Amino acid sequence: MAFKTTGFLAAALMAGAMVTTPVLAASSTPAASLVEINNDDVVVSSLGAKVGDLTGMEVYGADGKKIGDIGAVLADSAQKAQAVTIDVGGFLGVGTKNVIVPLERLQAGPKENTLSTAMTKAEIEQLAAWGS
Repeated sequence: MAFKTTGFLAAALMAGAMVTTPVLAASSTPAASLVEINNDDVVVSSLGAKVGDLTGMEVYGADGKKIGDIGAVLADSAQKAQAVTIDVGGFLGVGTKNVIVPLERLQAGPKENTLSTAMTKAEIEQLAAWGS
């Protein structure tokens, strides 16, 4: 009987270890303190582009497949760009959500005017939501 209990406990612990936790934003800025940058001419130096050029840009994942489009660029209280929102999920625009992706997770993409990330679509979909 003790063997079965130990085996059950070990199986439960192993199953718990395989549960993945949501990916957290690497930025130290809390999502609640971020604000949308509404000036299209502000330069996001880490990506070498203006806010107006980034908005709507496609983002590709680790597998080379499109993850979504940038909806907005977000800044901290000092007005320094920290993150973007990416529209993910849904079908034909229904059921999509905007998630917050830290700028340090993005780089120039495989095609001109695109960005890429080492994250997968599933990881991106687990990030904190922006807005309602």
